[in-house]
Formats: sequence, C-alpha cells, structure tokens
Amino acid sequence: MISAELWGASGRRAAWRVDLLTNKDVYRRQLDGVTGGSLDFNAFRAVAGGGTLTLEVPSGRDFLQGVDWLADRVAITYVAEVHGQRFEVPWGVFLASGEVDEREHPGGVSVTVPLVDKTAILQDDGIRDHYALPVNWPVVGAVEALIVNGGQRRYALTPSSERTRTAVSWPAGTPRLTIINDLLAAIGYTPLRADAEGVYRSEPYIDPDQRTVQWDFRGGAYSVTAPEWSESLSASGIPNRYVVTTQESEGVQPLVGVAENNNPASAYSYARRGRWITQVEDGADATSQAVVDDLARRKLRDSSRPAVRLPVEHLVLPLTLGDAVLSPTGHHMVVVEQAIKLEPMAMMSSTLRRFEVV
Repeated sequence: MISAELWGASGRRAAWRVDLLTNKDVYRRQLDGVTGGSLDFNAFRAVAGGGTLTLEVPSGRDFLQGVDWLADRVAITYVAEVHGQRFEVPWGVFLASGEVDEREHPGGVSVTVPLVDKTAILQDDGIRDHYALPVNWPVVGAVEALIVNGGQRRYALTPSSERTRTAVSWPAGTPRLTIINDLLAAIGYTPLRADAEGVYRSEPYIDPDQRTVQWDFRGGAYSVTAPEWSESLSASGIPNRYVVTTQESEGVQPLVGVAENNNPASAYSYARRGRWITQVEDGADATSQAVVDDLARRKLRDSSRPAVRLPVEHLVLPLTLGDAVLSPTGHHMVVVEQAIKLEPMAMMSSTLRRFEVV
C-alpha cells in the first residue's frame, strides 16, 4: 500500500492499493513492496491502458514469493478517505508486458514491471486458422464466442439483433481483437475495452454531444482542477461530404452511405464554401443501410469539426476514456487521454477533446 496524507486541512487521506490476481482474475493477496509506478490511457490505441509498477524487495524478505509475472495480474485501486468517509476507485486489471526488470542493490532488489490492460490478451492472440462467418450470423454472439475462445469469461456486451449482411472472413494470424473490433464497428458499436474492473465491454456508439456529463471542471469553491490550462485547435483538411461504401460481395450490392454538411452557419459547409470537399472510405463493414448511413454521419462529424484539445491537471477522479465532462472553459468535451502517477500526493492529467459546431 502506497499511502500518505493529502491536503491535511481538508481532512483527506489517500493511498494506492495493488492486489495480486490469478490469470482468471481471482484475488490472491495484496501485493507488498510496491513503491510507485504510473498508468496511462489513450482512446486512440487498440490497447488503451498501460503503465509501470515499481517494487522494492528488502533483503531477507521474499515479498514476491509465488508471483508469476508471466501469468498473474494486478488490480490497481485508488483509496481515499475524506472526513471519515472511505472511497475506492478501481483503475483497472493489468498484466506484465515485456521484460520485468530486476536489479539487486545493497538493500535488496528493485523491480520494474511494464503493464498493459486486458485487451492485450486478445491483441496478442493471433487466430491459428482462417476465420469466417456466413451471411445472417448474429454479430454480438460471434464477438462473445471470440472472447470466450480466447480464454476470457468476464464480458458485458450490449445485446443486438444485428446480423452479418454478407459472408466475412479474416486470414490466419489476424489478432483476435482486430476481428472483434471489425465486427463491432460493422454494427455501430464502440471498440472493445477493458473497464476499471477488468470486464470487457462494448455498446452502441453515442455521439459525444449526446453523452451525459460525468464531471464539471469549471472553477469554484470546490474546484479540483489546477488553474493552468491551454487549448489547441486543428482546422486543416475539413471536408463537407463523407461517402462510405461497404465491401463488395458476390451477388450482394454494396451499401453506400452519404453525409453532407449543408448548414449555412458552418464555416466548412457547401453553403459557405460553394464547393464540395469529399472524403471517401471504401470497404467498410456494415450490417445494414441504417448502420452505413450512421457511419457516414459519424465520420463527417468527426472530420468536419476541428478538434480542440485541452490538457488539464486535477485530483484523482473516477473518470474513464470517453466520458463527457464540462471543461474549465464551460464546453462539453470528452476525455481522450489520462496519465496518473501512483503517488498519493500527485495530481493526474486528462486531455479533453471537443468539436466546433458544424
């Protein structure tokens, strides 16, 4: 347990706890000797979460007895006590990635463990045979089977009646996670992620503007945000039309989804520019016309609104990637990156993203 008193005047104490789990996520014991580390999360990575864990093993005390870094996992939790009320915020279940560095010194052994979240299990698992699904196969059922056949049992996927519109296939060696995310994208779902409890999740994509606000970063008497922040704007390459076509299949006509920006209030629209600037995506997977239409609209929204990125520092909060928040500027934004040091006195940083209104 890494612990210290935080902001004593406010009556707040905090600690980081690291629990050792089996490769089935069954609790074994608290992991002793942990002195620090870090976690980072990025919404644009297939394996979103990672980090490091550092331990000090004193001479004569085998804190790591029975730990198998090739199989065991760790659950990392932030524990806070505010005016006598205890809170626990889980931050994920992780496994060792790459080489564990052990270095002897006069006082014992220093250990550094590189970490990745549980989606790495499915990313590292290249299928041994050609994988194919026939026409009219239930997509969510196929995803669940891919997870289970990858040796994983903890998942929670939103049910769906969507079925494959054409036969689909992937060659041997394709990462299991790639197939899963291709199938989820075909029905308009979010990419698979491992949540703070280590459960695999995916659900229908919701436009950022429609997501419920999870935190308000605006200042005030109870502000948890550092006063310094800055915004950066990217407005290059803005299209006003997006065309998405599905893969061609023998005997099945491809679907075409088109979304156009005709809003005269938008600086990037056809009405303002007087010309079309088109982006095209060919070979998309979509199970229906409704899905491909929605995909075109989403692509246009994401590419035709210049992204504003805003990094903020704040106290440790129970926010996850994709959560909607109100930024210090009062805008509706989404968490796309996070970085946390496993130090009770440390602030965490989040990068927020918003889009200009089209």
